Amino acid sequence: HACIIFYRYINLLLPSSHSNVASSATNDSGGNNSTSLNTSFKLRDIQLASLFIANKSQKVVKWKRLEAVLEHAYRVFYPGSVFQPESEEAKNWERRVIKAEKTVLTALNYDVFWRGVDWVINAVVGTKAM
Repeated sequence: HACIIFYRYINLLLPSSHSNVASSATNDSGGNNSTSLNTSFKLRDIQLASLFIANKSQKVVKWKRLEAVLEHAYRVFYPGSVFQPESEEAKNWERRVIKAEKTVLTALNYDVFWRGVDWVINAVVGTKAM
């Protein structure tokens, strides 16, 4: 589910990115297209925001707090390092992910589901892989 959210957001970005490159090349002031999405986030923050949104929108298990999501992500991104949730770095990361979450939700108009992909679940259940 997080991959679908991330994919949908990135696909909204791509056409804007191309038009921004073109408008920047022709505009001496280097201005941005006012209709483009916010691209000031690191992809990692967008990925974590997508994961957090998917985590909160599923109904199978109680969703995990952002702190838990960041702790697991920290182990993946920085193997062998210890995540310190009270550190300034962790608090900044939390703020960035929450901002990214708001941006993704706004860009997707709060529609975090993708109709027409139920066949994937049905196919998996049919193969008894779940």
